[in-house]
Formats: sequence, C-alpha cells, structure tokens
Amino acid sequence: MKTKLYTLLTGLLMTACINVFGQELVGEFSHSNGLLNRSCTIVEAADGTLLMGCYVYLDNSTDNFVVFKYTLEGELLDSLTLPDRNYIWVAHPTDPETQVYATFVTEDTSSAVKIVFINADLDIENEVLVPVPSYNENCTSYGSFFFDTQNDLIASYWNGEQFHLVRIGLDGTLKEDKVVEGVIPPASKPDTSVYYLETKLFNTSPQQFSLLGDINRGYNSTWPVIGYTFDDDFNRIDKQVYSLVKDGILVNAGMGEHITSFDEDSYLLAARIHHDNYGYAGLIKFSRANHEPMQIQLFEGNDPYRYNVAPCDTKVLDDQSIYFNYLTHVSTNNSVALVRTTPDLEQIWSVTFPEIPQQVFGDSKITVLRDGRVVLGTIVYREDYTISDLHVYIIHDGYDATPETIASEKPFSLYPNPVKDQLSLRFDDGAEPESVELYNLAGCLIATRRNDIENIDMSTMSSGVYMLHVTMKDGTSYHEKILKE
Repeated sequence: MKTKLYTLLTGLLMTACINVFGQELVGEFSHSNGLLNRSCTIVEAADGTLLMGCYVYLDNSTDNFVVFKYTLEGELLDSLTLPDRNYIWVAHPTDPETQVYATFVTEDTSSAVKIVFINADLDIENEVLVPVPSYNENCTSYGSFFFDTQNDLIASYWNGEQFHLVRIGLDGTLKEDKVVEGVIPPASKPDTSVYYLETKLFNTSPQQFSLLGDINRGYNSTWPVIGYTFDDDFNRIDKQVYSLVKDGILVNAGMGEHITSFDEDSYLLAARIHHDNYGYAGLIKFSRANHEPMQIQLFEGNDPYRYNVAPCDTKVLDDQSIYFNYLTHVSTNNSVALVRTTPDLEQIWSVTFPEIPQQVFGDSKITVLRDGRVVLGTIVYREDYTISDLHVYIIHDGYDATPETIASEKPFSLYPNPVKDQLSLRFDDGAEPESVELYNLAGCLIATRRNDIENIDMSTMSSGVYMLHVTMKDGTSYHEKILKE
C-alpha cells in the first residue's frame, strides 16, 4: 500500500538558462521534506517522469526507502514508502515499464530476499520472496544488489567472517549461494578495520564481479582501497590494494569510492586522492591485466583539509566519454561538481553548481535521460542536520566528443530477428566494420566482437529486448533493436 508523503513536502521550482562551457542548465528544482535523507537514486520512468529514491527517517526513528515521482519541471506527483534497507532500485533488465526494488528481510527465524516489481505509477505489481538459508539476523550486509549479464540478481553479504555471493532468477529461483574464500572480514584486526562498500559487475566477457572496500588505519592516516575480483562461478581470482599510485599520488578512501567497468582492457576507480598535502576527487584508469594505472586525472576542488572532497558517481557513455560528479570544497561551503571527460580522462567541460549555504552530504547521482539530457540529484543537509533537501539539476549537453553519422541505409543485414540461438550479420562488399556490441535494456554491455564479428551466440541469454551497436572504421555507427525469444 502506498504511503502518501507529498503532503509533507514543500517545493521550490527554479528555472535557469545558464551556459556552462557550452552546456545549458535547463532546469533546477529543490524539495525540502523536513526528514533526514541519506542517499539518492534516480531512474527515468517509461512515462518520462523521474523516480527518485531516498533513505528517509520517518518520525525520526524508522529507516525507510521512499520513492518520489517528479515531473521534469519539479512537480511532485506521488510517493511510495518501502520499509526496508540494503536495497537495489533499478530499471527492470528486460521490461522498460517496470522498476525493481530488492532487499533482505528477516522475520522470526526465516530470512529471504524480497524482490518487488513496481510500475511507473508507483503501484506494486508483484512481490517475490526468495528464502536464503545462510542469511540471518546476525548478518551484516556490506555488499549490494545488481543484475548480471544474464539478468540474474546478484546479492552479497557477510555472515560472521564468511562473505557470500548469491544468484537469484527474476522468477524467484535461488540459483546459487556460495561462501567466497580469501576475503578479509570487516574489523579483522585490532588496529585496522575494513569497511566494504559495494559489489558490482566488473567485466562482461568473461563475466566477472568486484567487491570494493576501505582499509581504515585510523584518524590522520591514509585509507587505502581494497578490491577483490570474482569469476562467474563466484571464485576469487584477484585481490588488489590501491594506495600509492605514482609520483606521490595517494588513494585515500572514506566516502564514495567506486569501480566502474570501462572496456575489455581497463576499468575506472573513482576515489579521493591526496597529492602534495591537498585532497582531490580523482579518476584513475587501471589495466585489467595487471591493475597498473594507465591514466590519472585529478579534478578541481582541491581542499587543504583533505577530507571535504569525495567522488559520487561515474557514467560511461556509448562513445566512451565519461560523466563524473563529486563533492567539492568551495570557500567555506561544500558544493557539487559535474565534469565530462574524453575516454583518456581529459576534461572536456566542468560545472560547479552555485554554493549552497548548507553542507552537501553524501550521495549525488547521475542519470542520462533518453533524450540525452543529464540529471544530477544531490542530498543536502541544513546546518543543524535536522532538515535535508533534495536538489535536482537538469543539463542539456551540447558537446559531442565523437560525432556519429547515422546513415539511412545500413551496410549490413542481420538475421534472424527475433533470434533464438545465433544472431548472424552479413556486411556489404567493401564495408569495414570496427566492432559490434550488444547491450541489454539496463545498459549493460553483454557481448563485444572485434574478431569473428559476424556471429553472436545468444542461446544462453534471457528473453527480452537488446540493442545492437555496430561501429565502422570510418566512425559511422548504427543501432538495431534485437528481440531474443
């Protein structure tokens, strides 16, 4: 049953037309609800509205996850309260009309993962309860939920000193629940504690997963980042501690660090960086093969106190340019910044939103709308920490790092479509393809072909809609919708 919270909210809608290095801030709104929000998750619904999820304290005591439905003009239409924690809130991997919410629940002696399917009107269409025998009330979930390339839900958590990875089908089938060996448990040493942040998709071909955490060595010391990599069978295959990178550049964890998959050869680490006794928000591109740094970029917002900057979110676009946002220290206040970079991490443009006479706190998330506009949602605490605001910025990005020519006649044919097993492509004489990529509707890269470019095995993939992206050597790109039976 929906809980109507929008009667408690007061809204302030502001419109702006500010050019930012060729970009335009086309919309901005803010809502204050008098409650304490601790995170922000943004999804564009099928009807073009924004579904924004936040942790909220109701009556200053109960922790809930609340989804707010806004128009792009800032009108609050509805809300839905889900009284649970440790959540995922993402678009359904095969059905764009549906959102998915998942969490661990414990009732009496029974523990399970609850999966809730919600439409754009914030109506609950279905709930699935999946018993997970190894999860109990003594577990601490330091991991997270995400979908893999086969559209299975992957969950992670700690049970004592054991780290678990769980695979669940969307039909509610518990496919695997495995203890992963060789992962340092939280608070494993008296003078050093380990705090784990998230588990997510690390690589698609072959499929691999990552777990990222902090090594806390105490106040006034650096906090390295520790990362683990697992294969598709949940075996640990690698471990890496990110600390001294090079030339006096130190990775210093604390808030917001995360790993983002980039391409078949590299991945991105977003972290707080120390250099010459100053703090920066940084992006580092690492080699998948040996975890050596390939490129490093430190962004403006240097802070002599070193602790008032933090990365928030990273999005890799189809052309491999990158959106990256972070909290930054400006004058006596914190603010939030957004940059776009080239694939080599060189800054294309940046914007620091006007200082807010409040403390910008925690989560700030990026969503790219279907029309190409960028939405940035940020949680802001008032000075006394008793009231929090949700600030939303909508940006039209006029920059195109690698202009594409979309031709009306494609230099190839593909069949069959719908496909059951193998998708075949046949290129015209003289056509020079560079790569073929297949994405699911959640935006995950499912398959990449640079060799044997004319065949893609889809036999083990889930039924649903996929997007095929074909790039030619002259830079021309083509997009084709594929239906998997």
